[in-house]
Amino acid sequence: MMNRIFLIIILLCMSVYGQTQSLRGEFDVSAYPEISFVWNEYNPDIKDSAQFLLSGDGEKIPFLLQHLPYSDTAEKSKTVLFLWEDLDHQFHKGQTEFTRQLLYRFLQQSSVGKDDKFNIAVFDRKGGNDLGSSIHTLLSEKFTSDRKTLAQAVRDFSSKYDFFSRQVNSELYMAIEEGIELLKKEPADRVRILVVITAGSNQDKHGGQGDFADVKAIELKIPVYLVKYPIAHCEHCTNIDGICARTFGQKIETADTTVAGKLLSECFNKMNERHYGQDYRVSFRSKYPRDGKSHLITWSVNGKEYSLNYVAPPFSLTIWVKEHKTTVIFAGLGCLLLLAAAIFLICRAAGKRKIKRKRELETLMQKQQAEQQAADNKIQALEEDIRQTKQEHEALAAKERETELLRIMQAKNLYPRLQYTIGDDVKSFNISQPVTTVGRGADNNLILSNESVSRHHVKITFTGAGFEIQDLGSTNKVIVNGRFVQQTMLNSGDIIGLGEMVLYFYN
Repeated sequence: MMNRIFLIIILLCMSVYGQTQSLRGEFDVSAYPEISFVWNEYNPDIKDSAQFLLSGDGEKIPFLLQHLPYSDTAEKSKTVLFLWEDLDHQFHKGQTEFTRQLLYRFLQQSSVGKDDKFNIAVFDRKGGNDLGSSIHTLLSEKFTSDRKTLAQAVRDFSSKYDFFSRQVNSELYMAIEEGIELLKKEPADRVRILVVITAGSNQDKHGGQGDFADVKAIELKIPVYLVKYPIAHCEHCTNIDGICARTFGQKIETADTTVAGKLLSECFNKMNERHYGQDYRVSFRSKYPRDGKSHLITWSVNGKEYSLNYVAPPFSLTIWVKEHKTTVIFAGLGCLLLLAAAIFLICRAAGKRKIKRKRELETLMQKQQAEQQAADNKIQALEEDIRQTKQEHEALAAKERETELLRIMQAKNLYPRLQYTIGDDVKSFNISQPVTTVGRGADNNLILSNESVSRHHVKITFTGAGFEIQDLGSTNKVIVNGRFVQQTMLNSGDIIGLGEMVLYFYN
């Protein structure tokens, strides 16, 4: 009894301490001397048996390691803090708008849990406010599930600082530390995530507290996810990448908001699974008899040792019979088995010819079926090769055509724009690709959030000589200069009607 109490105390201490590795549940000794236990690693990367070592009484103990899939763990609500790097400088042209569009689209369009909460902290590179904080603005007073209001705050936010004005050194790492402190105040039973949207820094943790971000984030199980906006003069800004990797976050590096939004949504959907880490079932054979005693073993993970105790089950005659029931049953039924064997041999001799004939027929049918299946597979493979070759040729031709049209646009400096009005705001969209789609759907180049606009309403194509508009089967049709059209060339100043939306084409 004292041994069992001691084991429970050890498990409770491990749980309270909050290590990134822990024993889940109790030792399974039901098949003693075969023993197993489940070990959890906060690290989402799957390890192999070479990274573990089991020993007892100074000797290595052979064991089997089985990775258990993530399946039986309840989904937890998430608390996510976005760090928005406030830069307004020619070297970072486009970064602010990239961050704004990424956050707005994520908050407006991503599928999240009803209890998931978010906040956005804006930071600069100079120490932020008068108190020496790098974070100068919180877009919400507290973490909130009201994504609509938070998205509006993203849209309304204006940059406050020039990148180089009064700058001394990078405070990116100070902002990360402050973000971890904000998340630390949130309930620990939620999945807490820090997402940094930055171009990176060529300075190594200046303004921070050494390895605070790494150590504290791992201790609190707060991974640092990174959305990195690439800029031409900062290929060496990779220090932040290390924090992301060491805290088990994930990195997204792109200047395309559509790609970044898709990847960020994918990361968000897997945050629970990555936060849970990996479970491993460890099985080994004990050398100790059934004595009801506690035995100490040492479990090492990449050189870090953990002392574990298991209790061997006590000996009893009943258990011995259960474990050797096969021998007991065979001994008691020996005569019956001999009689059954004799009857079996007689029946087997009588039906031997019939069985042989049946097997030959089955073998012949299986051979024919195998030959037919092989022929069918060969035909299918040939048809698939033809289809793939055709698709590759068509895709290559389309790509070459699009590249050529883009070259012509660049050579002629043809970048027309579409001007339209939403509420009191006049919006403008520059056409920079040979093919531009317009509609209500999120996968369009120009998104018009109006119910009268179809999800995929029109396509504007550069033909080499000019720009052509084509109706994509819309509900409310397409009107150009007052008349319905299915497909027509556009001239500068044309008025385009898409449902209730009016656009002006300027070339």
